[in-house]
Amino acid sequence: MLDNIIDKNLIFLQKHGVKMNGKDDKEVYKYGLQILYYYIVDLIVMFSLACIFDKLYETIIMISVFGLFQVFGGGYHAKSKLNCLATMVVGCIIGNIFIILMVDMLRFCGQ
Repeated sequence: MLDNIIDKNLIFLQKHGVKMNGKDDKEVYKYGLQILYYYIVDLIVMFSLACIFDKLYETIIMISVFGLFQVFGGGYHAKSKLNCLATMVVGCIIGNIFIILMVDMLRFCGQ
């Protein structure tokens, strides 16, 4: 489904003056749009789950921490986009549980 949207976006970009000289340029733009759209889908799924479980702040913290680790440390590369999303959701759930436990422990120690 996203491939059709990306192809339509490439045609739109070409019609509006973006120069794509050859197949290589088109592939670069296509790859960039894939990364952008898949990232948006990931964020929508993550924030939807955060709202469902009422853990928006914790999820923002987890996405920020995972983002830093991914930028500076690389990360796990799944074989498919669905596996990547599933890994991220599981990691975020585990991270949220960890944050909740840490906050509870800090509250307990502070009393």
